[in-house]
Amino acid sequence: MIKNIIFDIGNVLAKFRWPQMFRELGLEGETFKRVADATVDSPWWPEYDRSRIPDEQIWKNCCALAPRLEKEVMSVFENIGMICQEYDYARAWIYELKAAGYGVYLLSNFGRTSFEIARQKLSFMDIIDGGVISYEVQEIKPDRAIFSALEEKYGLVPEECVFLDDSMKNVKAAKSYGYHAIFFENQALAKRKLEGMGVLAPGVSEAEDIKFMKEALRQAKKAAALGEVPIGCVIVRDGQIIARGYNQRNKKHSTLGHAEIAAIGKASRVLGDWRLEDCTMYVTLEPCSMCAGAMIQARLGRAVIGAMNPKAGCAGSVIDMLAMDGFNHRVRVTRHVMKAECSAILTEFFLAMRARRGASDRLADTASQSGPQRKSCRLESDDGGVR
Repeated sequence: MIKNIIFDIGNVLAKFRWPQMFRELGLEGETFKRVADATVDSPWWPEYDRSRIPDEQIWKNCCALAPRLEKEVMSVFENIGMICQEYDYARAWIYELKAAGYGVYLLSNFGRTSFEIARQKLSFMDIIDGGVISYEVQEIKPDRAIFSALEEKYGLVPEECVFLDDSMKNVKAAKSYGYHAIFFENQALAKRKLEGMGVLAPGVSEAEDIKFMKEALRQAKKAAALGEVPIGCVIVRDGQIIARGYNQRNKKHSTLGHAEIAAIGKASRVLGDWRLEDCTMYVTLEPCSMCAGAMIQARLGRAVIGAMNPKAGCAGSVIDMLAMDGFNHRVRVTRHVMKAECSAILTEFFLAMRARRGASDRLADTASQSGPQRKSCRLESDDGGVR
């Protein structure tokens, strides 16, 4: 069973555009060829990616291959940020695969300096699950060592992974190491090959996820208006909201008053069925153990989470109940959608609560100094945490 997709970057997720870069630097004709032979086509370029040798020595070695063109050779390294440009489809493709429940990783040959510049321009870096870049381990593809580094770092099993690369040499090596592998020519063909391996993506849109998370945030604001911890939730089926919920634990004096429990109950009544297999839940905070269990029991298809909950979250923080093999159902999860906004509403709520409590304590202290002793009129807090 395939669980993970491993991407090369150059010419798969981003164009390795050195010919265009050379022309933009004014390199033409014989100069173009000689500088290429001294840099990207030289034996020193793999060493640049491997990064065992200091950059300065690599530059010097490359310049030695093109006498009288040292300035032009150095212009390549001085403008190395121009050599890579992300493809328009990259982020959306990764997002779609992750929404389908696959882990997404990078395995790419990049020198330290070039990657440090490139990563600032790559929009997908914040949604991948991880990766190994050659300079980090001073090993390059197709050597076994760099694949081993990825496996050891993330506990990956080659037989559960598909590796995509534009180098046939790297693809053949990956297959010999036990990976499923695809020689990348273009995205459309790669998608068809992935589908042939059983890797199916549901066509999820990041824009749509943001749209519905905004609706969940509106529910969270309803909770805040009642003085409840602001957690909100909506459940969507076929692009339509079928249920909404927000935290009302204190108002209802019930442990069951969580946003997710309320929304699951409403969705089941709307559909006339306890099964929510073709539904997606959008929730502003990572579910607790109770809510994660309810999602499994409801056979929920997918969950989209805003902020994570390090102390009580059961969708990846304390434990990942939604992906545990022991249960008879797994929920696909997308995390960190509108993370900043979902975290901010909680932070603002607790800051305001502490400010009110401080004012109440000061009032009680003043009263105790000027009259008979009275108990402090403290605001009743939650249980000291978010859940």
